[in-house]
Amino acid sequence: MLDVILNTPGWVAEFVAVVLLTFAALAVAIVWERVGPKPLRTVELPDMTVELWVRERRFPCAADAVVVPVAPDLKMASGIAKLVRDATAGVIQPEADRVAPLSTGEAFAGSGGKHRFGMAVLAVVMDGQKRTSPDWIAAGVRRAIEVAWAQEAGSILIPDMTDDLLQQPEWIGEEERRAACRPIARAMLDGILSSGGKIENVKLWVWRKGSEDIWLEELGRMAEVQTVQAAA
Repeated sequence: MLDVILNTPGWVAEFVAVVLLTFAALAVAIVWERVGPKPLRTVELPDMTVELWVRERRFPCAADAVVVPVAPDLKMASGIAKLVRDATAGVIQPEADRVAPLSTGEAFAGSGGKHRFGMAVLAVVMDGQKRTSPDWIAAGVRRAIEVAWAQEAGSILIPDMTDDLLQQPEWIGEEERRAACRPIARAMLDGILSSGGKIENVKLWVWRKGSEDIWLEELGRMAEVQTVQAAA
C-alpha cells in the first residue's frame, strides 16, 4: 500500500485532494442548510422575498448591504449605528463625515464589514434633534434600497430602527418601546414596498428581543394587503 501511495503520480494525488475537498465543502453546506440559523418568518411577494430574523445584538446572516438609521450629520454613535460602525473597524465614519450633512430621506453607501455585509448604507430617517416621522422613515428606507441596488446589491439587511429613533432609549420602559415599535415597523415596511422590488431579498433584523410579535403581526398585515391588491 505504501509503495502504491509513493508511486502515485502527483497530478492524481492533486485530483483526489480536490475531489475530497469538494465533497467535504458540499457536506458542510448541506449540514449548515439544515441546522444553521433561519428566519423566523418568510413572506413571498411578487417582486421580492421579505425575511424576519431575530438575533440579539449580533448579525443574524450575511447580506450585500445593511441599512443604518442616522441623523443628517451621519454620526454613528449609538444603537445599531454604532454596531455597524464597529463592524467596519470604524472605516465607515470618516467616509460619512466627508459627505455630511444629508437631508432627511437621503442615503449614503460606504464600506462594509468583513464576512457580514458588503456595504453600509446610511439612511437619514430623523433630524438633528432625533425627531422623526413615518414619511421620513419610509423615504429613508426606500432611498437606502435604491442606493444599494445602484451598487448591485442583491440582498439587504434592515435592522429594527426603534431604539435608534427613541430620544432616550436607556430611560424608556418596555411598554413605551413596544408602543413606538409598531408605527416604526409599519413605516419601514411601507418604505420596502415602495422600493418596487429593486432588491429581491430583504432581511429584517430584530436585534433587541421583545418585539418579535409586533414584527410578525405587521408582516402578516403587509402580506394580507398585498394579497388583496394582487387579487383586485
